[in-house]
Amino acid sequence: MNASILLIQSKQANNSSMGTGFVIHQDSYGSFILTCAHVVEQVIEPIIDGLDVEVKAMGSSQTIDLALLYIKGVFQTPFELQRCECESKDVELIGYSGFSGNKYQGKTREATILGDKVTLKGIKDNATYQAWQIIAKDNNEIEHGNSGGPLICQQSGKVIAVVSNNKGVQEGYAIAIEHLKDIWANVPPFLFESNDENESPFVGLSAFSIEQSHLFFGREEETQEIIEKLKKEDFIAVVGDSGSGKSSLIKAGVIPKYLNGILDTESKSPFYLIDTRPAHHPFNELSNNLATISKVFNLDFENTNQLKKAIKSKANEDILNALEYVFKEDDATLLIYIDQFEELFTLCDDENQKAFITLLLYLLENQTDNLKIKIILTIRRDYYNLISEYESFFKRTQASKYTLRRMTNEQIRNCIVKPLERTFIAKEKIEPFAKAILQDMGDESSELALLQIALTQTWKHKKDFDNNLLQTYHEIGEVSGALAKLADDTWQILKPIEQTILEYIFIRIVKPSDTGGVIRRLADKEEFSDDRWLLAQKLASALDIHGNIASEKNARLGRLLTIKGLEGKAVELTHEALVRQWPMYQKWLKKVNRDNLKRTHDVVIEKSKIYQHHKKNKFLLMGYELEESLRLLNDEYRAYLCESEIAYIKKSQHYKQLNRWFKVGVAIVIVALLTAIVYQGYKRISMSIAQLEERIENNEQTRYSKDNLYLDFHVPNSLTSQYNNEALKNLILLTPSIASKSEKNYWLQRVSVMTPDKLNKLFKILQFEAYIHKGTAYFNRAMYQKALDAYLEANKIKPNQPYLHQYINDTYNYLSSLPKCIP
Repeated sequence: MNASILLIQSKQANNSSMGTGFVIHQDSYGSFILTCAHVVEQVIEPIIDGLDVEVKAMGSSQTIDLALLYIKGVFQTPFELQRCECESKDVELIGYSGFSGNKYQGKTREATILGDKVTLKGIKDNATYQAWQIIAKDNNEIEHGNSGGPLICQQSGKVIAVVSNNKGVQEGYAIAIEHLKDIWANVPPFLFESNDENESPFVGLSAFSIEQSHLFFGREEETQEIIEKLKKEDFIAVVGDSGSGKSSLIKAGVIPKYLNGILDTESKSPFYLIDTRPAHHPFNELSNNLATISKVFNLDFENTNQLKKAIKSKANEDILNALEYVFKEDDATLLIYIDQFEELFTLCDDENQKAFITLLLYLLENQTDNLKIKIILTIRRDYYNLISEYESFFKRTQASKYTLRRMTNEQIRNCIVKPLERTFIAKEKIEPFAKAILQDMGDESSELALLQIALTQTWKHKKDFDNNLLQTYHEIGEVSGALAKLADDTWQILKPIEQTILEYIFIRIVKPSDTGGVIRRLADKEEFSDDRWLLAQKLASALDIHGNIASEKNARLGRLLTIKGLEGKAVELTHEALVRQWPMYQKWLKKVNRDNLKRTHDVVIEKSKIYQHHKKNKFLLMGYELEESLRLLNDEYRAYLCESEIAYIKKSQHYKQLNRWFKVGVAIVIVALLTAIVYQGYKRISMSIAQLEERIENNEQTRYSKDNLYLDFHVPNSLTSQYNNEALKNLILLTPSIASKSEKNYWLQRVSVMTPDKLNKLFKILQFEAYIHKGTAYFNRAMYQKALDAYLEANKIKPNQPYLHQYINDTYNYLSSLPKCIP
């Protein structure tokens, strides 16, 4: 019995109704099952193998007798569907019927189609539908439990109809598969042949998904090779060139077969999948993906949060326990698929890099009886050697490496012809089209992204040339020029202000690679103002010829970007082929890459995010990085910075000036104090000037540990009395220049024996320093006007300090020019 034929029963204990269903499609979490509406009506609460099912779409026994069910966690190979008629009248029907051995028995029976399709009329709503009249060859009747089973063309092996009801003792009817569209509004394009000119059998720049596996052709041999390798090994690294179809091979080729249990056809053990990528934070990505799966499998909110915490903790044992908790069926297999593994080296910091690779090794080396874990990753060939930094992991990778070959001409031909065979295009028009593309591909056989965009654009524009694919193909620029033409045409229909914003977006979503050239980067929504983010969303959508967001029917342009992330708060290039193929883009990049400006900008992007998260001065730019970043503020490059980055560079610059001026001020205070000490004849001091300067240089907290005290401290305007001066004593206690307890005690004792002149001199020194510190404390808390007021008070005490004048002027200018995004 075919495992994709399923018995549908009732959850109600007193309801013995039953019927047949069969798998026609699947996604990452489960399978779609086609059956008859009257089966669902009779069982009321349908279950399959004791599992609840969801009714996704429903006709009616009185109109279109079809129903679509969805079951989570169950995967079987979907039947292929066929809309056109069989050349032969010989068919098979498969279904459950007789009850034997305490269970229903399923069987395959040969049958014959009687004549042509007939039009039947429903009981209500004047509904009509097409059906085949069939008769079983074994002289047995079309039995009650056969309802919902597939009618299969023996010649093609595809389902052409759904067995619905019996007409007489031996005869019955089967509803034509084309009526699936009448009940399922979101039926995937070309699940069977279609005359709909608006549906495209090609995917453009995007990778094929599990849901599009029925349109994925050309890599059958590689798919089987990886499956055989996966049966024997727990880890596979798929290595290939950019644009060679690595992601599509795994998502639309390997994963569907894995989920359908091809690794162990004898066992009924469940197979699960986590589809993730490193991005900027691999543990966050893994956590979010696991949270989505937990939601699908109805884990409660508290447990989902605990799982997310376990993964974000980066504790290997806790993460393994979390995975076992989610996938807790006995003898389950979990495949962790990591797409674009090169992001671990291009987007992640060293800490996350090391921790994530350590986790993968831990999962592979600590398999449990309840959960078998397998890992597949895809990585670009030009980044593969970066793995060698991690010796143990590199050894595992070398042993399990699968290098993706270029496609042969026959494989490329299948990519073109097989999807088109599901369309209304005549076969005699398909062959010349495929031949022209094969000639143009030449040495570009690894550039499958370019092939797909040429096919997609040809399909979208075919109506402009009377459905002549070959003529349309030449008009859209062929394989070599289709992508550039799509990008140029999208650019041209934008308004001038949108064109400027597009350039801004496209510069931000790439970064220089360590191996030369540039690679795409995931840019957060926070990097864009509202109008820029709106355009990013627009460019991620299908557009009509006027630049408006369009339905698939009117789509001609757009989809140059992809919105990513769990909540759609990030954006990236749909494919890096855009960088290589669009001359206008290359011109922009050449401009910003001059003098290493773009690489410097990427440092600012990442460090400014760290600073925004922690709000600590130690995360500001310093030294060489600051000097390089200041070059970004010139008029030519400044346009590519967001406001928070401009503010970050300026604050780093101001902080540097603050340090320099503060050191000068401290030096003056130290000299003044030492002069006073020498003048009084005392040589007791606990550290040298060099030691004090070193402490100030190396210990930022020494400088600012009393910020809160300075905010609340009122700096006195004058001395109160010569021998009982609380104001002066408070200044001594507060000033960081007199650091140790012994120093402070020394000066507290000295004030009682100093002459009035010496007391006034010491008071002015400490008062000056207090205002400097008070200004600094305000500035560190973004209280800029109060900071300026304090510096002006210091200037009143010592008006002839050039560095202080410069400090006041710069602070005033900085205050006046702060962007609105600064809090």
